[in-house]
Amino acid sequence: MDLHNKSLFFLLFIMVVFLQAGIFAASDSPVLLMDYYNVDLRLPDGSEVYEDELYEGYPIEAGSSIRTLAGGYAEMELDDSTIIKIDEMTSFEIDNIMGTSAGDKNIFTLTTGKFRAVVATVAGEENYQFNGYSSVCGVRGTDLGMIVDKLNNIDTCFVLDGVVNYTNTATGKTLELTKDFMANTFDTAFSPNVIPADMKSQINQALGFKKLKPEKVKGKEAGIKDDRNTGTDSGKQGTDTEKDTEDETTAESELPEWLQNLLGMEIGSVVIGDETYAKAVFNPTIALGKFKTALYLPIIYQDDMFDPDKWYKPL
Repeated sequence: MDLHNKSLFFLLFIMVVFLQAGIFAASDSPVLLMDYYNVDLRLPDGSEVYEDELYEGYPIEAGSSIRTLAGGYAEMELDDSTIIKIDEMTSFEIDNIMGTSAGDKNIFTLTTGKFRAVVATVAGEENYQFNGYSSVCGVRGTDLGMIVDKLNNIDTCFVLDGVVNYTNTATGKTLELTKDFMANTFDTAFSPNVIPADMKSQINQALGFKKLKPEKVKGKEAGIKDDRNTGTDSGKQGTDTEKDTEDETTAESELPEWLQNLLGMEIGSVVIGDETYAKAVFNPTIALGKFKTALYLPIIYQDDMFDPDKWYKPL
């Protein structure tokens, strides 16, 4: 069986398993809530979804708003791999999503608080817009954030990587902010300033991603690393019964990249005893209405992932 046929066979096999379990469904929203704590979600019709009704991968519609309370946070992922984190005591609105409502941009508004976004690099013009109290950020392929605190005259944009066109809506003046620069529309002299070291440290602490990985955003694969991201989900630690030593070198996958992404696949190698095995972990997130689950399916093998006889079987 050639690689193409193996891939199709494997995909069909996984789909059949999910269908038989009654849990296979695709989300109809390009914005997914992937990690959160102490949050409320307000839907476009004004109804509220409270935290005990949310789940990993919860779809967020355009026109919704999310609010974090003290100690809270939320991490969202879009279908182009862009990721967004909002800090505690923040109100953040999802105004428009490309392909789901009017307009040709993804538009968000920060009413108060802080957020950080690592925006995927996609061909074309600026396709992301972030609004503050008196500001607009035009964005493409950038790691940026905003802070809005009207009581303290703060409407700030900061750039950790890339370029942002930052406009003061009160005056119409636009600045081009580049890496490690910031600006505040409340300043008398609306101009770029270097991000102070203590502020950058606070940004990394408050807006470092916990679950999502900036280095996996399209265009950032070989660039940005997040200071607080360990690269391992705590819920997955200790799954193997043996205390195995994992090799940091990534093994070559037998599946094409599109199928790996669909199945949430991660690949690597593991040493058990004196032997080295390849390891493939499938971690798809499955949604059916409000029902949500995530599977964790590790396969440890030597020569052929598609041959169960070659899989490692603990004694």
